[in-house]
Amino acid sequence: MNKYEALFSWANVSTTTLHQGMSGLYDAIVLSKRDMSLLQKISTGSISSDLWFKNHSVPLWVVSGEPNASNFLVPVDCSIHTLNAVDHLAFILQGDPEAVIILFHSCALLAEEHITPKEEFYKKWGKEWCEQILKESAILSANIYWKQKEEGIEPAQMIVRETKKHLYNTIVMGRRQDKEKNIFKGVTDRVLANVENVVVWVAP
Repeated sequence: MNKYEALFSWANVSTTTLHQGMSGLYDAIVLSKRDMSLLQKISTGSISSDLWFKNHSVPLWVVSGEPNASNFLVPVDCSIHTLNAVDHLAFILQGDPEAVIILFHSCALLAEEHITPKEEFYKKWGKEWCEQILKESAILSANIYWKQKEEGIEPAQMIVRETKKHLYNTIVMGRRQDKEKNIFKGVTDRVLANVENVVVWVAP
């Protein structure tokens, strides 16, 4: 059942939305990607862009087009951000028998240092750490797949290519803090900029 609530606030819309999102009453904040163009942000301001850059505590779902969320591509690495993304996905799906989840690892040449070969994060988290989180939420084992790509130059490019090639509906990613990023922004930012008709779930 849909629920609507009117709020009155002296703060601007993005600040009020973020405050509500942080209240613990909601699982995520849903944004429109078309409201995040650089030109619009500069000329008129964008609520979605403002929330994207300000928020590092509430999951964001960035929607482009009208995708049907039935298969999920989850880029994985050694970081805690991946664990947060998988945990968010598991919580939302909660035993959905139709959900298909692909845990995708890119060994791209220019990957950040924490994106290490699969065997390395086996040592850190255990070989079935992602699967275990999902199985605890009653996700079918037969619907969880591992995929690793050795070729490629840059991880965001590999994620975008994999999404387009196999027509994945939803990408679920962790997001690093701004202070952890370089001048080219993070992988999540670059993926978001280059996909269309896909929902991107971003866990802080």
